[in-house]
Amino acid sequence: MKLKLFIISVILVALLGVPFSATTKETQRWTYGPWQTEHMVSLGNQILFVDFGQNGLWSYDGTWMRLSHLDPLRMVTWGETNLVVDFGSHGLWKFDKSKWEKIAL
Repeated sequence: MKLKLFIISVILVALLGVPFSATTKETQRWTYGPWQTEHMVSLGNQILFVDFGQNGLWSYDGTWMRLSHLDPLRMVTWGETNLVVDFGSHGLWKFDKSKWEKIAL
């Protein structure tokens, strides 16, 4: 089942350019790695969003969770609950702590 969900998400990313969703049950978790931070933003003192370059976009709220395998060009928090991320050729996306929504090409 895990392999099937992984394959489906890889196909969606390849065809639609959809970032990996944090709402799936197959969310990847990470505890430590020798990755270099490229950019960080936070939603107050709730969540830290970290761009680890080729290792993708991760959130930290006491534990690490991968939000996308894509490398963001830019990201900014918007309001009290939204992260807006420019994934370059994949478009501009909004993340509301539970799901991604494409807001521009």
